[in-house]
Amino acid sequence: MTRHGSPSHATLNSEQTAVLAVIEADTDAYLRRDRDAWEACWLRDDRFASMMDCGGLIVSRGYDAFRDTIFAAMDHEDAPSPSRVARENLSIQIVGDIAWAVYDQVIARDTADAMDPPSLSQNLRILRRTPDGWRIAVHGV
Repeated sequence: MTRHGSPSHATLNSEQTAVLAVIEADTDAYLRRDRDAWEACWLRDDRFASMMDCGGLIVSRGYDAFRDTIFAAMDHEDAPSPSRVARENLSIQIVGDIAWAVYDQVIARDTADAMDPPSLSQNLRILRRTPDGWRIAVHGV
């Protein structure tokens, strides 16, 4: 379901691969509408922040507000999505217990409808290493 652009997955070190695994798990869980798996990817903290441009800017301060926004979207389209996701121009940097990833994300649906083109978004994820592994602490689209 997910493919990667440069750098190749093979050139990532083990820590970068662990960060990418969380980003992939988040996307895959969202597309499957698996709330538990999706929540496992995120830092559940009042310091969490999200900024998304989805036809209008949506800013969430604190994890609970963000989760509520995402769960509302899952409720609106509750069937698993057959979309295919590609990540291109991927860059993952890690300093201590903080990682940041920037990438272009292309979401394509299996449809012959020319009016349903793939969507492109530029993404930022800042992750924090926790005792349970990497968790997304800042989300930008």
